[in-house]
Amino acid sequence: MAAAYTPMRLFTLLVTLLVLLPAAQAQGFGALQQDARPHVPALEARAMGGAVAAVPSAETAFFYNPAHLARVRDRLRFTVVGAGVGISNDVGTKYRFWRDELDPAIEEGLDDIREEDYERLIALYDQALDLGRQQSVARATAYGPSVQLGVGTEQAVGAGLFATNAARLQFIDTGVGIPQLDLYDQLDVIVPVTVATHVPSTPFAVGMTASYTHRHLAAKSALLDELDPDNEHLYVLKGSTVAVDLGVHAQDVLPGLDLGGAVYSLIGGGFDYRYTRRIGLTGNDGVDDEAEIAALEERFSGRSASPSFRVGAAYRVPVPSLSSVMLNGVTIASDYVSASTSEYDQPVGAHLRLGVNVEVGPVLAVRTGISQGYPSAGATLALPGVRLDYAFFGIEDGRTLGQLGRYNHRLVLRFGMF
Repeated sequence: MAAAYTPMRLFTLLVTLLVLLPAAQAQGFGALQQDARPHVPALEARAMGGAVAAVPSAETAFFYNPAHLARVRDRLRFTVVGAGVGISNDVGTKYRFWRDELDPAIEEGLDDIREEDYERLIALYDQALDLGRQQSVARATAYGPSVQLGVGTEQAVGAGLFATNAARLQFIDTGVGIPQLDLYDQLDVIVPVTVATHVPSTPFAVGMTASYTHRHLAAKSALLDELDPDNEHLYVLKGSTVAVDLGVHAQDVLPGLDLGGAVYSLIGGGFDYRYTRRIGLTGNDGVDDEAEIAALEERFSGRSASPSFRVGAAYRVPVPSLSSVMLNGVTIASDYVSASTSEYDQPVGAHLRLGVNVEVGPVLAVRTGISQGYPSAGATLALPGVRLDYAFFGIEDGRTLGQLGRYNHRLVLRFGMF
């Protein structure tokens, strides 16, 4: 019967296939893990708690759901240049601890402090573990030229250039009373190309993104007692990958109700890292530590990507057309995201997202949401030729909800036509 092929049934079938795809089960894609999916977080998504699978916009078309591009094909959009910064709440506290306490102690010599003032050493270790159990992250993003435009009556294409660098600092309790420094830095240069189309005579749009990523990473993992103040380096590895993402979006499945879903790294996405250079940390060029390089290459080489997915629904709330109401649209959305934000598998609640987007007049949008139980909020100011985005949001870095929550601020300024 024809009813067996209704858009709702077809979409349900697609979502079921995504959920049952064996390789697309929840994986430990830590936010800065070496096999994390290369992407540039959209601040409107962050502000909405990440609930954007069914909320199409130009900002989410490259890295969240390629099918969104078909929904915003009505006019040319482009970015000429832009920059973004992000920081965890406690970065300043950890930096001051490093500058004022830990770095001077390492220069002085931890062995000497152990012999002369053991209580000071223990207090130093305790403070490092107390401050450092939660990772701190600083991020910088460069937005190169990008463009999105409609071609024909149903299709759209887009391409861009992005670079994003994130650094993580954490002190780990090794169980022997001596903190272990865990430093990780990741630089991705990403070139995505997206194509999308509306499927005629249906509510569906489908899209595909193929992206090339060139990645540099560096890591330092050592007990504090093992750090050499006169000869310490960061060794940099590099790798590259090509990955393919697929997305689908269904509009007005019921009046005002949209559905969306995407599979990431369905093809490709794995990195094969190799040593490329060193960065001196102590002013002494010294020589390569071959054992440390070999350990890094063993730790990071041969990584293969596992596909992940997100599915979601969004309801566009009817807004009364009154001159006193400055609302262009209100959207409530929810998502399920398979990938973990931690190095560990996480419970179902950590994969849920909920958000609200409110368009206030022609140039302002405000957003709020809940992601993994943590609140989020943000806003966009889009003036002619300029767009400013801000987001405040939480991320769970632990195994269970509420274990290692990290709050973050991010700000992006871009120039172009939005």
